[in-house]
Amino acid sequence: MTKRVVLTSLVLLLYLLQVTVLPQLLLYRIRVDLLIIWVVAYALLTGPREGLLCGLFVGLLLDLGVEHPFGLQILLKGLAGYLSGTLARKFFREQLLLPLLVILSVLMMQEAISFTILNGISGVSIVFDRELVNELLLMVLYTICFGSGIYRIMVSLVGWLDRTAYERSERR
Repeated sequence: MTKRVVLTSLVLLLYLLQVTVLPQLLLYRIRVDLLIIWVVAYALLTGPREGLLCGLFVGLLLDLGVEHPFGLQILLKGLAGYLSGTLARKFFREQLLLPLLVILSVLMMQEAISFTILNGISGVSIVFDRELVNELLLMVLYTICFGSGIYRIMVSLVGWLDRTAYERSERR
């Protein structure tokens, strides 16, 4: 299988998990954005160009299935992929703390931009009360848990895909 087929299949699997299984398993109304974790992890390992392409694809997939204004997820995920990819050469793949901090930072940036845009469109004001703060803290905790797992899987997967591509090129 080619690299693109494997990566596309995994993105579709994560999308299905995100919209069907996880909402049934997690506490409260907390959602975990597995796809932003995927985009950031992939961008950190492959660079800004690949991160941008991955982010645009994931954003398009989400925009086709979510009731937000069309294009919002494409913009947010593409931006996240590109910006995360610019950090690709600044750390060792085996590190976990820096990628988790980048994932959390990108997630918070995405939520703030999305909140601002959607709040401007709908005109509904949201009050920062104790419940909202608890939801944000739970979202951070879930993101750390899922992010560390997805990042470790991504490190192994990208390494395996690079090795198989190299072996195929050597045989030719």
